[in-house]
Amino acid sequence: MPTLTALPNEVLHQIILYLEHDLSALRKLSILNHNLYALTRPHLYRRINVFITTRKDPLSVGYDLFMRTLTHEPLPGPLVRHVVLMLQKGLVEIHTRANTLLRLLPGLVTLRIDAGHGRVGFTPTFLASNPLYALTELVLNDPQLTIPVLISWLALPSLHSVTTSVLYFPPNAPRMPASPSTPSALSSLKLGSTHIRPPLLHALLSHTPQLSALSLALPGLSTPFAPRVTHNMMVALSPAEVAAALEPVQGSLRVLNLSSGVMTGWGGHDGTRMDFSAWSQLRELNVPASCLFATMGPARTGRDGIGRLLPRSLEVLQISFDFEWGVLYLDDGWAAFDAAGHGEVERWKWAWLEEIARGKNERWPGLRAVKLEERIKQPKGFYYDRVVWMQPRELVELYKEVDVTLEVWLRQPLDVDL
Repeated sequence: MPTLTALPNEVLHQIILYLEHDLSALRKLSILNHNLYALTRPHLYRRINVFITTRKDPLSVGYDLFMRTLTHEPLPGPLVRHVVLMLQKGLVEIHTRANTLLRLLPGLVTLRIDAGHGRVGFTPTFLASNPLYALTELVLNDPQLTIPVLISWLALPSLHSVTTSVLYFPPNAPRMPASPSTPSALSSLKLGSTHIRPPLLHALLSHTPQLSALSLALPGLSTPFAPRVTHNMMVALSPAEVAAALEPVQGSLRVLNLSSGVMTGWGGHDGTRMDFSAWSQLRELNVPASCLFATMGPARTGRDGIGRLLPRSLEVLQISFDFEWGVLYLDDGWAAFDAAGHGEVERWKWAWLEEIARGKNERWPGLRAVKLEERIKQPKGFYYDRVVWMQPRELVELYKEVDVTLEVWLRQPLDVDL
């Protein structure tokens, strides 16, 4: 009976692939003989998590041992493909140690940096000597991340996806870098819950002309979050200004997700609407109702003509309704339906949904789904129940006829037994 070491390399390779996420087993295999060491070595170093702190911290031993390994022949640095860096604090010393490590990892395909709170954000100075030609995916969770630093990452030649949790705008922010001579190849950008001022967003997106998927909070000027303040946005919402900020990627975006963010509200609405009719590539659109409708609250005006705002390429439309808005214009803020979603609703309150269905074949031949959802959690922590609206028979039949799925979620007061 053949032993493990007598098996052909092709069989050993399949065994190693099966054990790829069991580092303990891989380490034991690697010390059996020289051949198994050579076969397991690329898998041992493929995925690395490193916690980085100051030199004097006892927890620094893991970083020190890994750095010693990276400088030991034969050099394993080029074998590392996926790295998660956890930086204890926003300190210059810790960032310097992180940059020293990243200089030794030229083969990275994915990189995640979780930076602790501090006075300074992480700056990738290592890119000058190690431009990470193979990096395709980047996640930055840094509370001090600024737009100029984010733009410095976008210059990486193979980078296709960037995700950030927040962005920081220092009082004395440096000037925005000029658009590069070689545009970024980035295709997906997720900007977290930060409200970015429209001019800054426009400048950022001018670096990403090939962007196909974008997720972000509504652009605007916000104050620090304060639960007892009626609104935390310092200006009225201007959907037209938001559309202008997105202009650099208007011709390339296929998926757009705009959220309301974490703020409690805006200082009003300027009555404009976002016009997506010229966005020739847009397939999936997810926006707050405040972007498409010109008035807030239960007014009867402002929802007619929604068809003129949507692109011909549209396939999926999602609209979220904050607490100033309702799917059905209801004056009291919620619908008087039973638990099964049944209730009488006047036709004029859902006429704009009828408009979408009737215009489908001519205006949006690829449209396949419409989803409307009223927000159920207020920023102050109050919750509501969700109920699926049982649509009128005429509306159900109309959407069935044009082969479009219509899903409507409404909020109801949360029943609490005391």
